[in-house]
Amino acid sequence: MKKFKDFSEIEKAALLLDELDLIPENIEERENIFSDINRETALQMLLDDMCSNTGVYKALISDSRGLVIASSSDMPDTENNAAVASIFGETLITIGKLLNHSDLCFVSLDFNLLDKISIYKFYLEEGNSAYLLVTSSQDYDVRAQLEIVSSSIRQILFSSKAGN
Repeated sequence: MKKFKDFSEIEKAALLLDELDLIPENIEERENIFSDINRETALQMLLDDMCSNTGVYKALISDSRGLVIASSSDMPDTENNAAVASIFGETLITIGKLLNHSDLCFVSLDFNLLDKISIYKFYLEEGNSAYLLVTSSQDYDVRAQLEIVSSSIRQILFSSKAGN
């Protein structure tokens, strides 16, 4: 049986990127965005911007051990939410092993009649994963948005000009 891949998400991601204008077209401008602020503030600004300009309500970044890297300003109980992201991240790894699909990176869970929590696993560097946890309405598809933001997170964390 052949497996066909759906590339419609790539088109959605590109359209969202154009709408949000998170990454400037000029490379020099892109490198100077966060030169005057530290990484923690830059990450919080990125998450706050995503929450105010998309269908995402709250957002948090955690490492694979469940430690908070950054969160949006209004994220309650960041330590517990980071632990939840890490637990779901480990679940993705386990399910991937059981199904022989090591590339699983997204899980979503409805937690009331209207909202959901979504966890997206992405790699910061070789073998070092992080998790982006967001809350949104159940009808909002967050996957393309999470891919865009994870790219910006890596840019902030590994930018040589960003402050500590």
